Amino acid sequence: MFHFKTIICALVCLFTITCFSVSEGNQKGFFESEMAILRSIQTKQGPMIEITIGDLICTTPHLTIKRKQKPVSTVIPVKGKIEIKQGKASYSAAMFEIALRE
Repeated sequence: MFHFKTIICALVCLFTITCFSVSEGNQKGFFESEMAILRSIQTKQGPMIEITIGDLICTTPHLTIKRKQKPVSTVIPVKGKIEIKQGKASYSAAMFEIALRE
């Protein structure tokens, strides 16, 4: 038969694992911000899209966005602005904020 101390130790471990695995800190996303900021910048290689998510900043010449059950969107820098094409629709602005989660 199991000793009383062994059973208590197992229950404490189970309780600790359960509490920490569902705590708010473990459920948050990797980035502080849940928004991606897209803007156009000029580099030596030409116009680029700057993507900022929290402390992460990266650049790319073009971007394709695919979300579940939505049409594919293409993002390109045009004349100092960002242009997003989604199907027949086209949106243009100096900066876009896009939610990482819906």
